[in-house]
Amino acid sequence: MCAFRFKVIALQALVLQQLGFYKVLPFNVGDNKSEKQNQILRDIYEEHPFDTIVVFQAIPSIQEENIEFVYQFPEPKILLKKDSAFAYKKLYNSDILLVILVAEHMKTELMQAVARTTDNMRQARILIIAWNIEIVEEFQDNLIRMAQSYKMTNILLQLLESIDSPNLYQLRPYPSYHWLPMDDQSSGGFAYFPQHWRNMQQTSIVTYVNQMPPASLIYEDDQGNIKLNGYVVRLVLLFAEHFNASLRMYESLKTNSMIHFMSINHLVEQNLVDIPMVMDIKEWTSPKWIHSSAIYRIEQCMLIVPCAQALSIQEVFSILLGAKFFVTLLVCFMTFSLVHCLIDYVLESVFQFSNLMLSDKILPGTLGQSFGASKSPWRSLKLIYILLFFAGLNISTQFSATMNTSLTSPPYHKQIKTLADIANSPLKIRVLKDDVALMGGVLMPIFRSVIFSDNVTEYDEQRLNFNTTTGYITTTPHWQMLNLKQQYFSHKAFCTYGNLTLFRLIPWTILLQQQSPYREPLNDLIHRVHDFGLMDAWLYSTFKDLLKLIVITLRDPNPKTGAQTLKVEDLYWAWIVVVIGLAVGSAIFVAELYHNKHYKKFSD
Repeated sequence: MCAFRFKVIALQALVLQQLGFYKVLPFNVGDNKSEKQNQILRDIYEEHPFDTIVVFQAIPSIQEENIEFVYQFPEPKILLKKDSAFAYKKLYNSDILLVILVAEHMKTELMQAVARTTDNMRQARILIIAWNIEIVEEFQDNLIRMAQSYKMTNILLQLLESIDSPNLYQLRPYPSYHWLPMDDQSSGGFAYFPQHWRNMQQTSIVTYVNQMPPASLIYEDDQGNIKLNGYVVRLVLLFAEHFNASLRMYESLKTNSMIHFMSINHLVEQNLVDIPMVMDIKEWTSPKWIHSSAIYRIEQCMLIVPCAQALSIQEVFSILLGAKFFVTLLVCFMTFSLVHCLIDYVLESVFQFSNLMLSDKILPGTLGQSFGASKSPWRSLKLIYILLFFAGLNISTQFSATMNTSLTSPPYHKQIKTLADIANSPLKIRVLKDDVALMGGVLMPIFRSVIFSDNVTEYDEQRLNFNTTTGYITTTPHWQMLNLKQQYFSHKAFCTYGNLTLFRLIPWTILLQQQSPYREPLNDLIHRVHDFGLMDAWLYSTFKDLLKLIVITLRDPNPKTGAQTLKVEDLYWAWIVVVIGLAVGSAIFVAELYHNKHYKKFSD
């Protein structure tokens, strides 16, 4: 595997050499004229192996024998000039050792070329070998300013022909950039390139929080002290504790002041915040993904909608006394009335039009009530009365059973389960304006059902307090918290389904500044947090604090109740039927009066 990687690197180097980007040094093994420098390279390699040595030569006047130790080392070597620097990480493995050969002083153009080569890998190991340095302190101070400007943290300086002072210096970036003289006689007792971030010596790190639980929570305890919790906040707090750093807020904290996570990430992009207490979506197509940490969480984004509620008594009666019920009554009534009138006309030569439209025998029988049968010897008419009895019994029994069941165990409204259901329903979905730009066109199928909100605090309060007048957009951890809150409810307030998932895979990271020296330690910590399962513990800890603060409660907002007294409004549709019946009866009574008066007048 190592041989294969070696051949790939050598082939890539040869191609770029032919294009004129740089020169590849030969892999010579000659006489050992500089055992001291060669030993340093071997120690560095044993400390942590590297794949390639990238050599920057400041001036061509350096004699060949002075850099013979570089030639002798059996690893691929690339010689770069100031005008041929390129972003090394875009083409090769980032595990390299940079060797910078300097005479008299460090030129700004050379350091710029080194910065271009180490783009997005500024923490790579750099060995600077300097000749003929007249004023060592001035040279070192200038080098510190350049390293700090380009956020380089792993530099080893070797001064040749330096008699009055040690010839090896190690750059220490914490708590502030400074040089540490090294005694090369005891080189076995220390590391040339230690992981400085393991102890940041109380370096001040600027951070800020958006106060969106469960990722971040800020509150005051009984003594008025500010407390922080949340699975993102705890990660940054653990970072500062574990690596001996100190945190400083970008602005003074104020409780109940929520900020969208994009606003804080903009502060990071402006180099105003070092490590934010918010996450950012890792977009592989965005150029800023390379500045982000390792993936901290993989979540889903979904819509949550109010769960279907039970029908009210008024709605139950609207279904019982609906069109189906009255059509069934009308069909039975007209059928039996027509057959009854037909038998009277055929067998007894009697026909009354009023019996066809409003029979005092058929209508009560259809409703399951008692009725007076005609005294007739015809068996066909008796058979009609028997059939009418069974029809009325069936209608009244089914109506009574359905009413009793619906009142004791009422049915539910249709549950919204898809985007099409949302588009065809009066339900509105509340969305933060800052979130719309991140979602692309995923909300287009329900665009007419979306209402926008620019108040983050109000939006989170309504969602957290189960305001079911609208639906909301949420992510996996927030939905977990809402589920914990409503797990003891007799009936859940919010539901979500697979067809309401907008994004099934969202990688969340911590956005850092460009070339941030905190990326490596933060990635190391994130992996350890995953290994020990701390994130779940932090999530439940945040939920516990929210319960203590009474921000959320496990009290069921709609507890189960026993039998309830019917109210006047509950029987709304029953009263409608009564009113219609009285109106029809009154109209018929007036018509009969008019008919009787008109008939008498005609008779006289």
